[in-house]
Amino acid sequence: MQFKNTPQRYGVISAALHWLTALVVYGMFALGLWMVTLSYYDGWYHQAPEMHKSIGI
Repeated sequence: MQFKNTPQRYGVISAALHWLTALVVYGMFALGLWMVTLSYYDGWYHQAPEMHKSIGI
């Protein structure tokens, strides 16, 4: 297991960042789908978009 990339293989850091980014993208998609189901009177209605924006930045 190596930290740096080589011509034959990506390093551990690159692979970890790749999978972390993939998880965040899928998580944001799921959060967005959940947000559209909220009613105006739901407690999360105003908090969820702020959470969505802060994770996306």
